[in-house]
Amino acid sequence: AAVLEAIMIANSSLNVFKPFPSCCPTWKQIFNSSIYLPCWAKGVVESQAWYKDGNLLRRKEPGFGVRYFGHTDLLIRGFRPSNAGKYTCVAYSHCKNESMSIRIRFKGMYVKSVSNLSCLASVSHQRASGKHSGLRFSDTTLRNVSFTDFSSPYIEMRNIVAMNLVLRNVALNRFVLSNVTALNISLTNVTVEQGMYENVTFLDDSLVDSRLSGLFIKNFVSMGSRRINVTWNNVTVRNGFIARSISVNETFKGAYFRTYTSVNCTQLNTTCIETKFVNGTSFNVTSRNLTLIKVTFANHTSERDKIQSSSFTDTHFTLTTLKNGTLDSVDHFNTTLTCTSFRNFQDRKSG
Repeated sequence: AAVLEAIMIANSSLNVFKPFPSCCPTWKQIFNSSIYLPCWAKGVVESQAWYKDGNLLRRKEPGFGVRYFGHTDLLIRGFRPSNAGKYTCVAYSHCKNESMSIRIRFKGMYVKSVSNLSCLASVSHQRASGKHSGLRFSDTTLRNVSFTDFSSPYIEMRNIVAMNLVLRNVALNRFVLSNVTALNISLTNVTVEQGMYENVTFLDDSLVDSRLSGLFIKNFVSMGSRRINVTWNNVTVRNGFIARSISVNETFKGAYFRTYTSVNCTQLNTTCIETKFVNGTSFNVTSRNLTLIKVTFANHTSERDKIQSSSFTDTHFTLTTLKNGTLDSVDHFNTTLTCTSFRNFQDRKSG
């Protein structure tokens, strides 16, 4: 439901009564449903009219979703963020005018069912008002939903099945996904300051030109991922599974991976700085131009991995098994091996 806040601005003794009980100034209204604003006046009333932000609302306001209900009451059909504002009912008589105003503020969304939604309207409202609203989605299916040129304190999705979900040019303070399954999700030019992925499955996902920081990722599955020009800062991953991924120009800084599996992945120009890999398994992973700086592998198993034209600096391997793989033109600087074994592993032109 869209969370609306109703604030009584004026209720003088001019015999135009406020449309909502004074005991209940805040309520929830279903997003994209209708809002009914009655205007009651007594005495000799010749006519009544509604104004939004000082502008007269005609009987059939085109493109606004606002209609008069009867002669005096107002009906906002399909409430949307652009409908937020100050509504004033004015009663006219031959002696004087009476008025009552109420302000409706868009505080955020908790959407129960969404299909073919674009959040451009939300962005326009936020920029105009100078205020920012977060978005919450829960217990629903999202189909063909897009966020474009969007800045918000947060987006939260819980218990969601999503198909064709797009985020483009989006900046978030917090990004939360919990119990989410997404088919064909695309993130382009997305910035996240902190967030959480928990019990999340991506089927065919794309992440391009993005920076994600402060993420805690738990029980994460990605099947068919494409990542280009992505930076991960201070990210923690526990119980992760990634298969059939391709990454180009990907950087990890201060990351921590624990209990993870990578299968049939290709990495081009990947950099890991001050990153730890613990209790991990990689199978048939190909890395080219891999740069490791102050990286630790502990209790890690690598099988059929191929590493080409790469550089290891201050890298430590502890309780690590590498088998049936290949190192080709890999430079080692201050690399240490502790309780590490190589089985049928080829080292070609490495120093």
